[in-house]
Amino acid sequence: MINFKTITDGVKVVGKWAAKNMPTILTVIGVSMMAGATVEAIKEAPVAKEELDILEEEELTHKEYFVKKTKVIAKHYWKIAALDILGGVAIFGGNHMNLRRLATATALLSTKTDELKKLEQKVLEKDGEKKLQKYKDEIIQDDAKKAAGDCFDISTVYNTGKGNTLCFDPIGQRFFLSDLEYIRQMRDEFNNAMAEQMQRGKEAVASLNDWYGYIELPPLDGRFNGKRMGPNLGKDMGWRNRMMQLKFTAGILDNDQTYSVIGFTENGGPKWDLDISDDYGSEYTDDETDTPWRGR
Repeated sequence: MINFKTITDGVKVVGKWAAKNMPTILTVIGVSMMAGATVEAIKEAPVAKEELDILEEEELTHKEYFVKKTKVIAKHYWKIAALDILGGVAIFGGNHMNLRRLATATALLSTKTDELKKLEQKVLEKDGEKKLQKYKDEIIQDDAKKAAGDCFDISTVYNTGKGNTLCFDPIGQRFFLSDLEYIRQMRDEFNNAMAEQMQRGKEAVASLNDWYGYIELPPLDGRFNGKRMGPNLGKDMGWRNRMMQLKFTAGILDNDQTYSVIGFTENGGPKWDLDISDDYGSEYTDDETDTPWRGR
């Protein structure tokens, strides 16, 4: 038997679900309304045209014709206009709610980032630079062990075809086989390409996925050969008018397998930039860079 408490609990659950998914709900409602308006317009158009054609044959003054034509259009198209307007309002409302939630999430993320910076500064003050770096290396090694899992099989690791050294990508959280000397060579080619762009007065821009291309590693687009390979962020991180600096760190897994972390220095790593994939080759003014060749 359903009692009052069961009903109220059910209402609360539905209410929470609706509040959480309201932006999506409003967007779906808005799109549905606009689709309905299109269907209604297709249905009403022939009827409205027939009535308007009849008006053309009547002996009417300009004012009478205008009034009757307005009435015909209003009669057949007011529902369509209402559906379009309400649909637009619903979509706008859903987007507005998403933007508000994004602003809140961004503010919270900013607060947490500030707290982490303060914590890092305190560790630096108390224990020094070497100790802080040791902690960071240990965190990366913990990530590598987590990515390796309990039954690590090197035969399943992605092979770039450039060497047999086990490497770990800390951003993509993935292992791969390569050669450290080859990676250093590609780093130099990558930086030379950036420097040449800057010397030609172009915006020197490269994404994280561009760097992965240099070392024959699949891009971070979330998938590779139908399998999940890492987060989908490789095209939104990168370098703009600055050089890349790699940081190699050695580690060892629980099965005594050694590996090298192919990370980046604090200032030489990729930064978040949503326009990083859209700015290749654009010009910049003399005030937008401090490259050594300025003034020559």
